[in-house]
Amino acid sequence: MARVRKQKKSHAFLIFYLILVAVLAVIVVRQWRYTWRKAAEYEAFQPHNLVEGILDDYREYADGTLSYKRDYSVTEEGRQVFALLDGDEVFAHVYLKTQDEPGIVGLDLYEIDRVEGARDLEIEAPQMCTVYAGKTAISPEFCTQEGIVPEALLPLQEEDLGLEIPTRVRLEIPKMLRIPEVTAEMENAECVIREENGVFIVDAVPTEAVREELTAFAEEFSRRYSYYISADLAWRDLRSYVLQTAPLYQELSTMEVKWFSPHTGQEVRDLTVGEFAYYTDTLVSLRAAYDYVVIGQGKTTTYPTDYTLFLVKAEDGWKVAAMHIN
Repeated sequence: MARVRKQKKSHAFLIFYLILVAVLAVIVVRQWRYTWRKAAEYEAFQPHNLVEGILDDYREYADGTLSYKRDYSVTEEGRQVFALLDGDEVFAHVYLKTQDEPGIVGLDLYEIDRVEGARDLEIEAPQMCTVYAGKTAISPEFCTQEGIVPEALLPLQEEDLGLEIPTRVRLEIPKMLRIPEVTAEMENAECVIREENGVFIVDAVPTEAVREELTAFAEEFSRRYSYYISADLAWRDLRSYVLQTAPLYQELSTMEVKWFSPHTGQEVRDLTVGEFAYYTDTLVSLRAAYDYVVIGQGKTTTYPTDYTLFLVKAEDGWKVAAMHIN
């Protein structure tokens, strides 16, 4: 009997021991999994991993090598600030803050507070132009300056022509992560975009059909003007090409045109017309350049000629409103 009791006690102890070992194993496994999870969570929510995750989203768009660094020049209470770099250029800042609940053994966990681009999109365009950043039209709320008179029209503004001088606007979208493609459109004109000192400049040019019309006008005006100033053409044959209300009309009509040496022949050579600019449907400019060759007294004299014409469309066609010598 005593032996039987002893065997029963041993068997009960073994069962208890196995249950205890199993419970301890479950506790250890659960604690290990909890610790592992918390360690992984701690690692995932550390600054370097959070910033790397943001960089991964932009690597497919990058032209160069993306990297990051702590930026101590940008300070904000309770925030760690990191600069994102594309090559050597900073293109964004990442602001990190600590989470309310700490991680394992009270260590800090971080989260992204915000990401701000370091690039400002700046555009200057005609007032009546619609500008797009990517596929989205830029709304008027991003207009920071209005009433900018084009530099080329400043002299024209000073002349009493009775014209409404068109103006330009400046658009700015701050803190962009990536500068999108900039395009523009304008009724009755074609838009050309160039970048100057980090600012996108939108210029308008007349349509191809209008450029052909203007070229024909400029070529004929240039010949008549040259012949007129060498006293080979009467004023009456030039005046219909000039805006009658413009100061230029008076200047040309009273110009001394007998200063050329006596000659027996004259010719306009290598005439080119270009650098068209569209301001409104009734105000454009262009550049004409050529050599005016005068033959006489046993010699040939070449007069290089280069000027910008500002043309106004009247009821009976284009007229020269102003001429600026280049």
